[in-house]
Amino acid sequence: MNIVPASLGKRTGAAIIDLLVAALVWFGLLAYAIQPIFNASFNLPAIQEDYQAIQLESKLYVVDEDYGTVSVLAEEDYDTGVLAYYTEYKGETIAWYNTEILKIGEEDSLFVYAQTAGVDDPTIVGVPAPIEDSGSMTSEELSSATAVQTSNLANFYYDAYTAARTDLNAQEDYAALANELAYYFKWELAIGTTIVLAIFYLIIPMFLKDGRTLGKQIFGLSLVNKNGFKIKKWQIAVRAVVFGVFEIFGSLYTMMGTILISYTIMIFGKKNMSIHDFVASSRVIDSKRSTWFKNAEEAAAYQAELDKNAGKSVLGAPVSLITPEAPAAPTPSEPTPSEPAPAVEEEKSKEDK
Repeated sequence: MNIVPASLGKRTGAAIIDLLVAALVWFGLLAYAIQPIFNASFNLPAIQEDYQAIQLESKLYVVDEDYGTVSVLAEEDYDTGVLAYYTEYKGETIAWYNTEILKIGEEDSLFVYAQTAGVDDPTIVGVPAPIEDSGSMTSEELSSATAVQTSNLANFYYDAYTAARTDLNAQEDYAALANELAYYFKWELAIGTTIVLAIFYLIIPMFLKDGRTLGKQIFGLSLVNKNGFKIKKWQIAVRAVVFGVFEIFGSLYTMMGTILISYTIMIFGKKNMSIHDFVASSRVIDSKRSTWFKNAEEAAAYQAELDKNAGKSVLGAPVSLITPEAPAAPTPSEPTPSEPAPAVEEEKSKEDK
């Protein structure tokens, strides 16, 4: 038995091919089969329409003219979007907006009241506070101070826009629709992912030789058990379950952490075994350079046959090429019984005379 572990390059290449093909099938399955079935079964387009209607009504979202979908506001529209959300959608007053959102009157506020006839007017949306001592600054200093103010205002409106969206998400009717859509979407992802994992990492390895996936078939790799013998069906199943549940689904909740841990163990481990290899007691080998058997008995029988054949050879050459049906011919020096030697006949003639 001669077992050659799969090289890191071949195993990585096989894994990439498997993941790419599986991803393509996953996207197609989701778009053309699972989502249409869910849309028809649970009336998801109507739920989506109600959800988007609230988004547009809130003034925090707009319709993307290029794609016809609802999207977030552009950065330059954050200020008008935040103002419209609180005053038009939620019905708050400008005075409330100046105090609660712009924080006018507080020490670190970036805004001051707008003035009417030289008097602060809380009923008008506040304006950015003027730059202090701007009259005594050089043009370079004023330019620098203006840039700092612009950056601070941009950060303020980004935070205000994020807070407004968080406030919208907390509203009961909007949150209910969002949760319902998220619930069905999670099921779509789970079903699609489970089907694809079952096809590429369970069904195909069950039918291809020695537990091979498509990638392993291309790179000439196979699976054996930890002792180097032919892998069993239950080991392929365990391997697929651990890979799918722990490494793939686990990665959705760990920012790819579980699959990276498994890959790291494979790289630095002595036998280049990943987590699913350890659990299933399996190894990935180079099938083109390896010789393996179903079990120890088959390996022993093969070795016995080799030993038997080796015993029939002397210095690598056959002992005899003569078969039992072809006896050896007599040598030329031996006379045949029916023809006496000539010397004996000559002596008899002399004696008779």
